[in-house]
Amino acid sequence: MTIFRQMAPAIVAPMLLSFLFMIFPLQAFADEAEAVPQDVFHIQDIPTNLGIAYGMAADVAEKTLESLSETIGGNRIAFRPVREHSGNSLIVTALTEAARRHSLELAINSSQSDYIIDFSILELRIAYTGTDRGALFLKKEIERAGSCVLACSLVDSDSMIEMTTLQQEVLVTDHFPSDMLEVVKSSTYPFTSPEYTSKDWSKAVEPFVVTGLVTGLIYLFFSNQSSD
Repeated sequence: MTIFRQMAPAIVAPMLLSFLFMIFPLQAFADEAEAVPQDVFHIQDIPTNLGIAYGMAADVAEKTLESLSETIGGNRIAFRPVREHSGNSLIVTALTEAARRHSLELAINSSQSDYIIDFSILELRIAYTGTDRGALFLKKEIERAGSCVLACSLVDSDSMIEMTTLQQEVLVTDHFPSDMLEVVKSSTYPFTSPEYTSKDWSKAVEPFVVTGLVTGLIYLFFSNQSSD
């Protein structure tokens, strides 16, 4: 479990956040993507929901390419979502940045690549999981949790043979002052604007308890894709 630490403050206008992600369309590929400044995802030292979502995407992307980089070697790669999800562009951006860190060669599109990384978001969500009062001045805080599970398959572009499959997942938790509830949420994605309720927190926790149960679904998912 990862705890988000406070980072340098930054105030970001909603229009800027929207613009940053308009430049990464669903089928975007590496050479057209630019690195996303990390500080745009914080407001007054507090990670926004968009910041948490991007942090999780970056984490699973880094783990994915770390596992595949040796197999890929000097070959060109492209990224391809295998099903619709509102977070696909976020994952493509994170995979693109991770590929550059690993000095992997990026193709403009799948037709010009040697390998294709097919991916499917099995889970990408954020929820408010409780309330707490800090010892200092009894200030009310809201507890927050996020989870991201990414399934990937490395495919040879010429033969379309599946080389390997893998799955990465991350779970993060933190808390923030309750008076910042409205400013940390974002309308950029459905999962960055979760519903807040002060009652029956057990229902909010349930999705994160079962996150680990999706382990193994990657094999069923890609097997079904292959048989279709």
